[in-house]
Amino acid sequence: GESVRFRSTLGAYGLQSYQLSTALTSKKTTGLLYLNKTSSKGYRSFSALEQVVFNAKVKHQINPKASIQAQINFTHSPKAQDAGGLTLEKALENPSQARQRNIDYDTFEKIDHLKMGVRWLQNWSSKLNLDTYAFFSIRDFYGKLPFENGGIVDLYRNYYGGGSRLTYSKNTKNISHQLQLGTEVALQSDQRDRFLNQKGVQGMSVFSQEENFNSFGLYILDELKTSQWLLRSSLRFDHQTLGADTIPEFQTYNILNPSLGFSYLLSDNRTLFFNVSTSYQTPALSELSANPSGVEGFNLTLEPSRAINYELGWKRLAAKSRIEANLFFIKSSNEILPYELAAFPGRSFYRNTGATERYGLEVASNFSWRAWQLQTSFTQASYLFKGLGDSTPSLKGKNLPGIPSTQIFMQLEYSTPSAWMFQLTGEHIGRLFANNQNTVAINAYQKVRFQTSKGIALSWGEFYLFGGVNNLFDATYFDNIRLNAFGSRHYEPAPRRNLFGGLSIAF
Repeated sequence: GESVRFRSTLGAYGLQSYQLSTALTSKKTTGLLYLNKTSSKGYRSFSALEQVVFNAKVKHQINPKASIQAQINFTHSPKAQDAGGLTLEKALENPSQARQRNIDYDTFEKIDHLKMGVRWLQNWSSKLNLDTYAFFSIRDFYGKLPFENGGIVDLYRNYYGGGSRLTYSKNTKNISHQLQLGTEVALQSDQRDRFLNQKGVQGMSVFSQEENFNSFGLYILDELKTSQWLLRSSLRFDHQTLGADTIPEFQTYNILNPSLGFSYLLSDNRTLFFNVSTSYQTPALSELSANPSGVEGFNLTLEPSRAINYELGWKRLAAKSRIEANLFFIKSSNEILPYELAAFPGRSFYRNTGATERYGLEVASNFSWRAWQLQTSFTQASYLFKGLGDSTPSLKGKNLPGIPSTQIFMQLEYSTPSAWMFQLTGEHIGRLFANNQNTVAINAYQKVRFQTSKGIALSWGEFYLFGGVNNLFDATYFDNIRLNAFGSRHYEPAPRRNLFGGLSIAF
C-alpha cells in the first residue's frame, strides 16, 4: 500500500514551505520518502533563506531473523544570509535592520550536505543479536564573514565510519541480564581554505590546510533487571587523534568514561532513579583551526573539557498522565566558550574558561482529560564558573553566558468532536548574560503562539486547514545572542507578531 501527504505553509516575511511525504509498504519492505522546500525573506533585512531537504528510508526483512535498513539524507541550502549582531541601541532603534558591515561584505553561507547509511540487524537466537552499521557523509560549505583577512571560508568535509554491537540476553524467572559489547570507528577529513573577503569579492588565498579527526571506541554495557529494580553500568574507551597537514605531529587522546545507573520501582507506576557518569569533549576541528594568531595549524592551547554528571530523579506514569522530576549536578573542567577579536568582527574564536558547576531541577509533565491535553516543563538551575585552574580567576562565581537560569514551557490543546483543534503555546525564558564577565544582561521574556486547525474527512482522504499567530503579544526578544561579541554587538532581534497559515492533504 501507499499513502501520500502534501503540506503547504505561507507566513509573514515571505515564508513559503512545501512538504511532500509518502510511505510505501509491501509484505517485506517499507519505505518513507520526504521532500521539503523552504524559503523566506527573513524578518530582518539581509536574512533571506532558501533550503531543500530530501530524506529516504527503506527497511527490508531478509528473513525472520535478519533485516537491513538504508537511508539517505540530502540538504541543499544555496543561501542563508547573515544580518549580523547589533548593539542594544541599534536593536531597539530598528530591530529589522542588518548590520551595515555585513551588507558591505555580503555575509552569507551555502551548504550541500549528503549522508548515506546502512544498518544490518541479525538475530542469531533469542539470546544473541548483532547490530552493525556503516555510513559516509560529505559536506560542501562556503561562507562569507564581515572582515577582509580570511573572511571567506571554503570547507569540504569527508566523514565516514561504522560500528557493531553484540547483545547477549538471558532471562530467568526472577531476573533478566543483558550484556552488550560494541565498537565504533569514525574518520573525518576537512579541507579548509580561507580567502580575502574584499567587500564581498573573493580575493587571494590566505590559509589552506587539510584537517583530520579520527576516533576509535570500545564499550561494554551491562544491565540487570528484576520486577522491582534495574541496575545499568557501562565503560567506554575512546582513542582519538587529530592533526593537520601544516603541523608536524598528531595530537592523541585516550579516554575512559564509566557510568552507573540505578532505578527502583516504588509502586505500580512510580519509579526512583539515580545516574552518575563522566564525559569528555575534544575541541572540534572548526574550534581548533580558529587560531587567534591567524596562521595555519591548530590552536593547541585549546584543551579538551571533562565533566562528571550526577542525576537523581522520580517519575510517575499513569494512563492519562506522566510526570518526571530530576535533580542534576554537573562539574566540568576546561569548558570551551567563544569570544571575538577586534581584527575579526563576526568571527568566533575559542578558549578554555576553567571549571564550571551546573546544578538544578527539571520537571516535565503531560496530562490528558477528555478533549484537553496539557504539556509542561520547568527548569530552574545555576550555571557557574568556579575559577579553579583558570586563566581568568575573575570569573569565579559568575554565570556561564547564554544559558537562562529559568525556563518554562506550557502547551494547552483542545479538540472538538467536529475536528477543530486549538493550541496555545507559551514560553518563559529567564534572564541570561551575554558575556563571561556578566556585565551585559539580557532581560527575561515571554512569547506565546496560537494555532488552530480544522480537519475535513473526504472520500479519497483527509484535508486540513491550519493557521495561527506567532509571538501573539508582540514581545521584544532576541533570536540569538552572540556570546562575548566584540563592540557589544550581541543582539539578533527576533520577529514581532506575525501570521502563518496553510493546508495539508493526505490520501
